[in-house]
Amino acid sequence: RNPLADPYVLGVSTGASLGRLAAGAVLPAAAAAGLTGFGDLALWLAPAFCFAGALVPVLVLDAVAARARRFTPATLLLAGVMINVVLS
Repeated sequence: RNPLADPYVLGVSTGASLGRLAAGAVLPAAAAAGLTGFGDLALWLAPAFCFAGALVPVLVLDAVAARARRFTPATLLLAGVMINVVLS
């Protein structure tokens, strides 16, 4: 309903980017530590890290909505922008 409520404004895309950055840091480090088999597994784990990273802002927005007595679309947008700022 609200054209401003897209993934870029709500911080979901930034969370997914942060998840991909975490995957890029964790998976090669695990392979360098001698854990074999991470080459093929990294292809499957990278999207999982992105999904988990995108899920974090959604859960934070849900927690903000649960705590607010009166949750308006403007509050949702402002909370999403603040999440976007924190994650970037």
